[in-house]
Amino acid sequence: MKILIFKQILPLAAFGAAMVGAFGTNVAERNQDAVTSITAYPKLNLAGDCRENQPHTCEIENVGPLCSVGATQFWGKDASNKCTVPVYMEPQ
Repeated sequence: MKILIFKQILPLAAFGAAMVGAFGTNVAERNQDAVTSITAYPKLNLAGDCRENQPHTCEIENVGPLCSVGATQFWGKDASNKCTVPVYMEPQ
């Protein structure tokens, strides 16, 4: 009788441990996907030149409205060091 109960409970316990492990891994992966902060700058002109003396911290991922302070919108730099990449406000 004891062996029969053991044979029935062991698979359930193993399944429960697997479920706990799966959910724990999923939470860890979500925490790694946190948004990435970058330094952004206002544009000086339409060519994309940056105003280097006014940096601001913004996010790369679209997590909210475009990054701006007052009427000044901030931009991330592209590969050619021009302010053309739209960036977003940090989540509150």
